[in-house]
Amino acid sequence: MAVPQMRLTFAFYSPKLPRVASPATLISIREATMTIGQSMLGEFDQEMQSTRKTLERVPDEKWNWKPHDKSGTVGWLASHIATLPGWITMTINTEELDYAPVDGPSYQQSKIENRKELLATFDKESAEARAALAAASDQEMLKGWKLLAGGKEIFTMPRVACIRGMVMNHLILAAW
Repeated sequence: MAVPQMRLTFAFYSPKLPRVASPATLISIREATMTIGQSMLGEFDQEMQSTRKTLERVPDEKWNWKPHDKSGTVGWLASHIATLPGWITMTINTEELDYAPVDGPSYQQSKIENRKELLATFDKESAEARAALAAASDQEMLKGWKLLAGGKEIFTMPRVACIRGMVMNHLILAAW
């Protein structure tokens, strides 16, 4: 099945050039095709910029502070936010994730100890995620991706829906 392409057409009119038909004569038309991933880059860049601003403000001296005994620390939460862009890369490059496999170790978040490591991790994962989004074909973005827990399916949805719902929208809530 062919995947429809998003087409953007740019037309330019110049009153200084001779008129061929009418004032609306198009002098130059250039057609560009943008993939689904490329169409998400503006939103991605904006979210990464505001998320980084938030992460820059995480104080090292409050890294282990918790609002409640059952809560995660500020450092844990900041690390979670900093590693979320990596889920874009992982979603594009894999078919599924079993975060608690029966015969193996469960998913573990990276251990980040301070703001310097936090920002370095965020910058690295953001750059890799942006490159993956820019390079992904529409077929890859529309292909189903599966989340599993202990071998049991939690959901399957198109990669684009996973990226928008589990990463982009997650960052909006977490970073504000």
